[in-house]
Amino acid sequence: MKANVKILALKAPRDRLKKYILSTRVSFWPIIEDAAPRNEFRELLTQKIKEGFRVQRIWQIHNADDLKRLELYLEKYKTYDNYSVKCFVGKSAFIPEVLSFCGRVVSVSIPQSEDPRRLTTAFHFFGRGEIKRWEDYFKILWEQSAPIKIENHIYY
Repeated sequence: MKANVKILALKAPRDRLKKYILSTRVSFWPIIEDAAPRNEFRELLTQKIKEGFRVQRIWQIHNADDLKRLELYLEKYKTYDNYSVKCFVGKSAFIPEVLSFCGRVVSVSIPQSEDPRRLTTAFHFFGRGEIKRWEDYFKILWEQSAPIKIENHIYY
């Protein structure tokens, strides 16, 4: 998580078309979870959304806590048309945590088998070809994930 905080803190490109973040969200985080790196990540993500970055996130919804947390974020970002979210639902939905920042770097974190809340293993990719492959993987996940409907509003 600390590595992802450093990535989000990178200087933004000048080209507006390159201001984007693609991100999956690994589940297993209770609604009351309060960890400094996660909080810093959320603050930086909010800052980037306010700065006009196009943000696409894929959430894994495993339980009621995940859904409650997602509803909090949807409420927080509802006025921004540059924030999109989709999800996978169910206990069998396990995807790595992927973070692509402006086509400059991709970080892939995987949960630890002994403690899924720990994302201590992360791989960083800087090559254009590698980044394209991970972003293509994200696009496949995006197409396979479900839009979220809350009341009369569909988020996608």
